[in-house]
Amino acid sequence: MAMTQPIGFAGDFAVVDVGIYNKDGVLLRAIETSGTFSITPEEASITQTWNANYLLVSPKAGTVIHSAKVDAYSDQPWKNYFRLNEVTTPANSWKGTLDSASFNNTDGTKPNPLTITIVATGKPQTVSQVNQLFLMDDAKLGELAKAPMYLPGGEGEVAFNNSLFIINLLSIPFKIDPSNADKEIDIKLGTFKIGVKAPLMKRDMISVDLGEITVGGMKGNALDYVAAKYELVLPYVAQPIELPPSMVVGKKITVAYKLDAYNGDITVNVYNGEVVPFISQKNSIGRFIPIKLVEDMSGSLGGTAEVSNPIVSAFIRRIDAELSPGIDSNLVAVEGAIGEYKGFLEVSEIDLKTKANLSESQQIKSLLRSGVVIK
Repeated sequence: MAMTQPIGFAGDFAVVDVGIYNKDGVLLRAIETSGTFSITPEEASITQTWNANYLLVSPKAGTVIHSAKVDAYSDQPWKNYFRLNEVTTPANSWKGTLDSASFNNTDGTKPNPLTITIVATGKPQTVSQVNQLFLMDDAKLGELAKAPMYLPGGEGEVAFNNSLFIINLLSIPFKIDPSNADKEIDIKLGTFKIGVKAPLMKRDMISVDLGEITVGGMKGNALDYVAAKYELVLPYVAQPIELPPSMVVGKKITVAYKLDAYNGDITVNVYNGEVVPFISQKNSIGRFIPIKLVEDMSGSLGGTAEVSNPIVSAFIRRIDAELSPGIDSNLVAVEGAIGEYKGFLEVSEIDLKTKANLSESQQIKSLLRSGVVIK
C-alpha cells in the first residue's frame, strides 16, 4: 500500500471496540469509532496473509454483533479486497487481515474512504445510570472534606445527613488515566449541590496496561522448563502468581488489570501473545476512606491509600532448582511425583505406594536410586 487508507464507521459503532493487532495478537493501536481513522502503510505492508496484522471488531459487554461489513468502493469496487469475517476467538468478533493486497491501488490513485457498517443489539455496560462515579484527586478530596454534609432542618424538622448519599469513597494506589473521565460537573448528594465539581467517570470498569515483561536468566535448554519456576510479581497484589513454564519460555508476556472502580476489585489478565489471556485471576486493591461526622456537623475524611507491597512495576521472578553436587553434573534437585517428570531421574528419598510384595518393592527402590529414564 503506497499511502494511508481512510476508514469510517456507520451503524451501531458506539457499542463495539476496534483495534489493530499483530500476528501474535498483541494490540498495536486502539481505534476510536466516533470518527475516521487511517490504516498506515506500515500497518498493511506484509504480503503474506498468515503473517500480517489484522483489524478486530469486538462487542462491548452487554452487546451482540450481528454483522460487520465493509462497503465497496462506490466507483471502483474491484479495488476493495478488505473484508471482515466473523471469528470465534474472541467470541462474536469480526476480523479483517491487513495484508498489502487488501489496500493495493496499482494505478497509484488515492484510496477512497471505506465504511465499516456495524449491526448490533444490546446496550453497553459502561457506568451505572442510577449512581454517579467521580474521579477525585487530593484537591477535590480537600474540597469535599469542607463541604456541608449535615444540614440543620427548619423549625420542627429533623436535620438530615447528606453524606448518606455517598455510597463509598475508594482510594486507588495508582493514577487513573484522565481519559476515563468526562468534564467536571456538580456533585449532588440527593438533590443538594455541595459546591464541589469533579470529573464524571465515563465507565466503572477501567483497563490498566502494565506493559510487556522480559523474562531473564534463560538457559536455552530443557532446564528452562523442568528445573525452573516462574512467579509473576504485581504492584499492589500481595501474592505472586505462578506461571506454567510452557506459557512463559520464549513468549512475550503482557499484563493488564481490569478495575471495578466501585469496589476496588481487579481481574489480572496475563497474555503471552494471544488475544485471550492464559491466566485470569481476581484480586482486590484500594482502600475505603471513611466519612465521619464531627461535632461541628461538617464532613471530614480520614485515611490514605496504602499499597500491599512496595512493587511499582510488574516483573517475573525465575526460581531455579538447586543443582545436585558434582562438577560435571547437570542434574537438579526437585520434589514431586515421578509421573510429573520425563527423562533421566535418580530418586534419593522414596515414598513408594505400590501393591508389590517386599522383594519387588526393594527392587523398584534400587532401580530408582541408581537412575531410570521416564518417557
